[in-house]
Amino acid sequence: MSRVPGIAVKTIGAVAAGMLSMGAVSAFAASPSPTPTPTSSATDTSTPTDRHSDRRTIARAVLDSEADVLGIPTVALVKDLEQGLTVSELARAEGLTKSRFTTRLAIRLTLRLDTLVDHHVITAPHAETALRWIASGHIPFWDGAQRLK
Repeated sequence: MSRVPGIAVKTIGAVAAGMLSMGAVSAFAASPSPTPTPTSSATDTSTPTDRHSDRRTIARAVLDSEADVLGIPTVALVKDLEQGLTVSELARAEGLTKSRFTTRLAIRLTLRLDTLVDHHVITAPHAETALRWIASGHIPFWDGAQRLK
């Protein structure tokens, strides 16, 4: 170590030791920290009780996009699914094949997911994974809502 940096290190060390002995540092450490400000639950995914909020957000975006492709409100789609109808039946009624429905769904879902990524609600890799899943032919509720028994 050269002479100038060595002197600087010794000086800083001496100042720090002096502050510790006077209690200046402990006074700073004992001071209360400011109260944290609450954050929006849509952007804060770090809480242990809501660690899958990104998945629910993507699922909601998919459901909204499916309803948009079908030309119905999301509430109506949910009601139809609860009554036992499938997305394939609803798409057939609109004259859409599975490939055409998939293409339109991917376009609308891309717009929604890009918005969510821009607002830091989900990450870009999550959005890309969801889009790849849809593009490979996995259409949620295509065969109806599967209920766990």
